[in-house]
Amino acid sequence: MPTANTYTVGAEVRVSATFRDSTGTLADPTDLTGEYEDPSGTITQATPVKDGTGLYHFDIDVEASGTWYYRLAGTGAVKAAAEGAFVVGISRFS
Repeated sequence: MPTANTYTVGAEVRVSATFRDSTGTLADPTDLTGEYEDPSGTITQATPVKDGTGLYHFDIDVEASGTWYYRLAGTGAVKAAAEGAFVVGISRFS
């Protein structure tokens, strides 16, 4: 049975981050970058999409099994970063 942060090869995984200023209010970084690393170690730049003030995401098409890592980093008005990881497995139906 799949668990949280576990996906199947061929899925599209949405990763997201929330940015807040020093008072805890949702705020936008001046500059924002996104990137992810696939199980082979290849790092790919991603363009974050703004969902609302301080709320961003990007999608990753996962085509390899293993552990994937991601990072969204803001600078300027809000200097913060969010990192995470998820696991991709092969479907038993493949």
